[in-house]
Amino acid sequence: MIIILVTETLSYTWLHDGVTNALLDPYNNYQLIRKDRDHNKGGGACVFVKWCRTVVTVSLEPSELEMVCFDLIGHHHRVRFIDAYRATGHRAMTVMRCSICLI
Repeated sequence: MIIILVTETLSYTWLHDGVTNALLDPYNNYQLIRKDRDHNKGGGACVFVKWCRTVVTVSLEPSELEMVCFDLIGHHHRVRFIDAYRATGHRAMTVMRCSICLI
């Protein structure tokens, strides 16, 4: 089996609600899945997925984690992706436990 991914993942994005998806992708080539930081500067996660792919966004709890999760749907397969940013001072085990729950 050959899987060709047409995605880009970013963490520590510094994105906020003042940065629109149109600014990040002016030609609308990608589906953007974002988790912007609600406070302070820095942090965040963002994934760009080509529109030719079927994507289902997975809701995350607790919501303060700077993570995005989505399933990429193929003809006979579903692959889960997680993009996370662990801020300084956050325990790595907390992010890891949440990631394991999503698998």
